[in-house]
Amino acid sequence: MVSSLFIISGVVIGYILLYKIKFFHFIQPNKMLFKRLVFVLFLAGVLVNLFLASWYVAHSDIHFGADIARDFLIFGEIQSKHIIFIGGRTSSGLFHGPLWWYLTYPGYLLGNGNPVAVGWYWIFLLICSLTASFFVARKLFTSGTAYLYVLLLSILYVFHANAFINPHGAMLIMPLFFYSFIRYLQTYRLRYLVFHFLVAGAMIQFEMAVGIPFLFLSLLVIVFSAIRKQKTKHLFALVLIFVSLINFLLFDVRHDFILLKKVIEFATPNVNMGPTTYPLMVLDRVKQMSMIGFLWNNDNFRNLLTTFLFVLFLVLQIRQNKYKTIYYAFFYFYIGFFLLSFINKGYMLPYYIYPILPQKFYWER
Repeated sequence: MVSSLFIISGVVIGYILLYKIKFFHFIQPNKMLFKRLVFVLFLAGVLVNLFLASWYVAHSDIHFGADIARDFLIFGEIQSKHIIFIGGRTSSGLFHGPLWWYLTYPGYLLGNGNPVAVGWYWIFLLICSLTASFFVARKLFTSGTAYLYVLLLSILYVFHANAFINPHGAMLIMPLFFYSFIRYLQTYRLRYLVFHFLVAGAMIQFEMAVGIPFLFLSLLVIVFSAIRKQKTKHLFALVLIFVSLINFLLFDVRHDFILLKKVIEFATPNVNMGPTTYPLMVLDRVKQMSMIGFLWNNDNFRNLLTTFLFVLFLVLQIRQNKYKTIYYAFFYFYIGFFLLSFINKGYMLPYYIYPILPQKFYWER
């Protein structure tokens, strides 16, 4: 909390000092010069963060943990079989889709199986995600918001770039998920809905524990809105979800519906849970909601105050009718995801949190 308050206090004090020296009056006649200065500072900051993100890879310091080792085994399977229908196994006994491994396989192939080459390919994917995120934020908000949003994301990626695994795939495309959802509600154009369902299918392939709840939440709004706006024909685009997930169906048919059985088992309440288990789950969710999205993690709910301040600022902006639809959507998905997470009978793993970080940075922009 000390770090949180220090940064917030620094921003406030800096703003007051700039106001006192009439800095903002000075830049009024020099807006073009100021915009160029902001862009240069933004670009310099992002380049520094990219340099830090690639530091581990440049020094052959890939975090070759169990998940990365599993990924390389799957790369070998793709190289020998060419076509696979399923990816790595989850902690709940389900299976991820193979999309993440096909997406990162070119790095393995170009590097002839060298983990460092795969690491440099992660940096390439990171740059692609930052570029797409900039255009998404600029389209939804302003150029200034896009600068700050991408700068925060680039800082975040510094801590992840040496060990990308399948949940990071969902993290990289999460901005596209929100962009397509919001743009469809703003325009009701079919192309945004098609793109949204394709991105949602990809998120499920990357990380089921995030992709499925987010798709469910978006479907509730999209179906209701399409019916209310007499756009029911647009709902035929739902077939794209089934097409993007056809590999799971083929795998399940060939393996005695093992995935369906696991899903039913996963969603069935555990009657053996003690009376103290659910309160502990609630505390776990509150802790996760209050800490993710920031660049530091700590215990004892020390980020609750900072989160409260950010939510307060958002409420004030909503009362001003500024970006109201967008902020309501963020609240809806963010709170809805954690409510749906109670289907999971245990604690939330860090891998479930990674994909949500880009959404939280929209709040902190």
